Amino acid sequence: MSLDTWDQKIGHATVLLHKNKEDDALKILTEIIDDMSKNVTGLKNEEKTDLITTACLERINIHFDKKMFEEVLIDFNILEKNHYDIYLHPDSCLKKTESMEQVARAN
Repeated sequence: MSLDTWDQKIGHATVLLHKNKEDDALKILTEIIDDMSKNVTGLKNEEKTDLITTACLERINIHFDKKMFEEVLIDFNILEKNHYDIYLHPDSCLKKTESMEQVARAN
């Protein structure tokens, strides 16, 4: 798929989020992350990393709001594998920390 197609999918997910259709947006974001995690030919590593990062950050927000803390941590692992520094963003750090605490309490 071309970069324009992936950008359109990210845009569509964003529109759905603004319409409070989190479940529909979540499906699209998951599709993007799953497809981008595979070997996608024709995309530069930077473009691929940007798409995965954007989709993960949006999905983290949805999962965090739904109190799906294990899923939040999975997305943070994806971000870390793509060399995204969550410590540059205090909001991300707090979400990761709280998710880790909630998962530990549940276990």
